Amino acid sequence: SELVPQFSELVPQFSELVPQFSELVPQFSEHVHKRNEMF
Repeated sequence: SELVPQFSELVPQFSELVPQFSELVPQFSEHVHKRNEMF
């Protein structure tokens, strides 16, 4: 029963992380693409 408050605190943090993650994905794919061009 103590886990529920912790979970409800984690959810907002997770929802804040999601946009950051979606911003990182293009950067990551771009980085991989550049590395592939180098080889």
